[in-house]
Amino acid sequence: MLERTAGDFTAARKHLEEAAKLDPNRYSTHYNLGYTLEQLQDNAGAKEQLQKAIELDSTEPESYFELAKFCASWAKPMQRSNSWFSTRNN
Repeated sequence: MLERTAGDFTAARKHLEEAAKLDPNRYSTHYNLGYTLEQLQDNAGAKEQLQKAIELDSTEPESYFELAKFCASWAKPMQRSNSWFSTRNN
């Protein structure tokens, strides 16, 4: 996880994907992979990994927090888009 801490998300992704293959039921691997994919703007992958982390351990709040941040970041552009559309059609 030194790569993620250092900001090398591409290398972190590679190591975390390999770790997920070796131990697919480890919460921390899926959480960290989800966070890493979010940083790399792989939105579908981030969402999938964070949901998997929650499935593996629903008592860990950090996965919910990251998933909520992720969803909120997608909602803002949609809100701006919808408000632009509604002002154009009035």
